[in-house]
Amino acid sequence: YPEIWLENIINNEFIDKNYEYNMQFFKYKLDFAWPHKKKCIEIDGAQHNLPERKLSDKNKDELLKKNGWDVYV
Repeated sequence: YPEIWLENIINNEFIDKNYEYNMQFFKYKLDFAWPHKKKCIEIDGAQHNLPERKLSDKNKDELLKKNGWDVYV
């Protein structure tokens, strides 16, 4: 799983390990979120290429940005 790979990198390489996994944000879940910094990393696998997921991801990204978050995909 890409999430496990990224979690290992965060735990071994990141200075700020104070993140939440699958954090609830309105009706969405954020893969890796640093709420105190308003930053998140989203892991987009093949399922995110489906038209309905593309729209959902776009809406989530817009909501995050509207609320002052930086999104890294």
